[in-house]
Parts: sequence; structure tokens; C-alpha cells
Amino acid sequence: MGVSPDGVTMTSAARPTRFSALWALAMQLLKFASAGAVGSIGHYAVLIGGVELLKLPAVVATSMGYLVGGVINYILARRFVFRADVPHRVAVVKFVVVAATGMVINAIVLGLLLRTTHLHYLVAQVGTTCLILLWNFAMNRAWTFAVKR
Repeated sequence: MGVSPDGVTMTSAARPTRFSALWALAMQLLKFASAGAVGSIGHYAVLIGGVELLKLPAVVATSMGYLVGGVINYILARRFVFRADVPHRVAVVKFVVVAATGMVINAIVLGLLLRTTHLHYLVAQVGTTCLILLWNFAMNRAWTFAVKR
């Protein structure tokens, strides 16, 4: 007998193959990226508004936008991506730790890209977003919304 990624006990005949396990992981990452795209709309709206309308530095505006995107991403990740039954009081604290760390990484990487490459802030942010997507997915899957086995 084995245990599936969602905690269901399976007979040896029902155990997923390595390919099916990788496929399930890829599909979960795709769902996470799709949900993240929705959160990124909020993030980028605040980023662009902060830079273009309020004349804030890009690193300040991206951090504000990251908070907006984070709220959206929590809701979508919990319900759509991981379908977690972890209590909110536990998941929210873990999500905030992961998101806060991601926000710091986002600000540092964006700041470094802007200083060293002189890219437009939106181009630099797209690259940074891809990095943060992988960080957030790995940490939220492994810790925030982890299924106990």
C-alpha cells in the first residue's frame, strides 16, 4: 500500500507512475501559475500606478503591488491550486511568511536588475516574477498547504 500526494491510501496497482506523478506536479504548477497571473494583474496595476501616477520608486511600488497580489494569490492557491483543508489560522501565517520572504527577494532582485542592467522596470519585473513564481510554488506546496502523509 502507498499514499498518494493528496494523502489517499492506494494499493500497489493504483500507485502513480513516476510520469503520472511528474504530470500531476506540472499540472499543479500550471494551475499555480494561472492563479498567479490573476494576482500579478493586481500586483502590476499597483506597480504601474505607483511608478507612473504617484512617481514612487519602482522597488517601493512593486512591494505595495506584491501585497495586493498576495491576497489574491492566497485565496486562489488555497481553493483552486492546492484545495487545502489546512485551517486558515495555520495556512495564513505560513503563507504570510512565504509571501514576506518572496516580497523581500522580489525587491532585492528587482533593485539589482534595475541598477546593474538598466532595464525598463516592467521588463525587470517580469523576470523577477518568474523567479518568485518558482519560490512561492515550491514553498507553498511543501509547507503552507502541505498534505500530511
